[in-house]
Amino acid sequence: MAYYFDVTLAVLILLIGIRGFYKGLIDEVAGLLGIVAGVYLASRFAGVAGEWFSGHIYHIPNDSLATLIGFVIVLASIWIAFLILGVFVSKLVNLSGLGIIDRVLGFIFSCAKMFLVFAFLVYGLSRLSAMKDVDQYLRTHSQIYPYMQEVASHIMQLQGVRELSKVIQPKSSTGKPADKPADKPQEPPTPPQEKINL
Repeated sequence: MAYYFDVTLAVLILLIGIRGFYKGLIDEVAGLLGIVAGVYLASRFAGVAGEWFSGHIYHIPNDSLATLIGFVIVLASIWIAFLILGVFVSKLVNLSGLGIIDRVLGFIFSCAKMFLVFAFLVYGLSRLSAMKDVDQYLRTHSQIYPYMQEVASHIMQLQGVRELSKVIQPKSSTGKPADKPADKPQEPPTPPQEKINL
C-alpha cells in the first residue's frame, strides 16, 4: 500500500509541476497571491459589497446571504485582477528572453506548493483516531509520508501559525472557546434547618 501511496503522490505532484512549467512562476505566484489577498479583503469588505449588490443589482432580503455573495464578489474580483496582472508581467518576461527561467521556477514552485498541500492534508488526517494504524504503517513503510509529516509539523509549530490558529478559533458568547462551555455558577449551600423542641 505504501508503494502505491508514494507513486500516486509523486505522479500528482509531477503533473501539477508540469502545469506550473507551462504557466510560469509569475502566473503561479499571481494566482496564489490573488487568492490570499482576495480572502483577506473579502473577509473585511464582504458586508459592504453585499449591501451594494443588494441595493444596486438584485435585492436580497437575507443579510447573511447578501454577505456571502459580497464575499464571493470581492474574492473573485481580486483573484481575477491578480491573474490579469500576472499575464501581463509574464508576457513582459517572455519578451525579455527570461521565459525559460520563469518556466523552470514555475515548475519548482508548483511542485513545492502541491507537496505542502498534501503535507497538511495527511497531517490533518493523521490526527484522527481512526487513522492511527494507517499513520503508523505509512511512517514505517512510505518514503514520502514521513517527510510530509515532518514539514507540516514544523510549520504548525511556528509561533505565527499557532497565534493565527488561536485567533480563528470559534468562541462562545462568554469569550471562551466553543468546545469548552462556561462553568456553571455554584449555588450556595442550603443552611440546615433547626429543630424546634415543643
